[in-house]
Amino acid sequence: MERAYLRRADAFIFNSRTTRDSVARVLGGTPRGIVAYPGRDRLPADISAPDIARRVRQSPPLRLLFVGNIIPRKRVHILLNALAALPADCAALKLVGCTDADPRYFRQMQSLATQLRLTDRVQFLGRLPDAELTPLLRDSHLLAVPSGYEGFGIVYLEAMGFGVPVIAGVRGGAREIVTPGANGFLVDDVRSVAAILRDLCENRQKLAQMSLAAQARQRQFPAWDDSMAHIRAFLLELTEAR
Repeated sequence: MERAYLRRADAFIFNSRTTRDSVARVLGGTPRGIVAYPGRDRLPADISAPDIARRVRQSPPLRLLFVGNIIPRKRVHILLNALAALPADCAALKLVGCTDADPRYFRQMQSLATQLRLTDRVQFLGRLPDAELTPLLRDSHLLAVPSGYEGFGIVYLEAMGFGVPVIAGVRGGAREIVTPGANGFLVDDVRSVAAILRDLCENRQKLAQMSLAAQARQRQFPAWDDSMAHIRAFLLELTEAR
């Protein structure tokens, strides 16, 4: 059914090379289209290098932020189990995102946090407006969203604008954003996440370097105006060809 649907398209606008390659596999050939990355500038990331340095030097715990729907694909359970493997003063986690997209999974994560004795280190904040999300990003040391798959992962890009390195899933579009060990990490298991957190809790110089590298990487992506101009030019080309 998906193949039949895709074959009816005249052309494609992809949000990542990963999505383009997925469509190519379904169709069995290279589709006509362009990659237009989502813009990097939806949130006002007005934070300087000195501000980032001051944030990094602040005493433990590491302030981790998760942003996304609380659903199995986002793999919140990996984060909770990784936290439980660390000393209590190493890291704390705030989770922002819809809690009723999968109520059963959300309840399981609440129960897991209780079972692992993490209730003093984990906060489920629910969905927040940008005005409340922005200061959380500015104040966090790491964004941790180890998804099983993301077509692109705009939340990674937005966090990096605040000089926040990211812990992302190893599969999907995050590979186009994250350079492992330089501006973030690509992970697939609890042990990897726990090791990363332990290392960065103790090595603030490394965290500082990664934070600046994350901000520099974010600035390499287009703003929304640039991305939409790219799409508009492509659509004009298609219509003129007809």
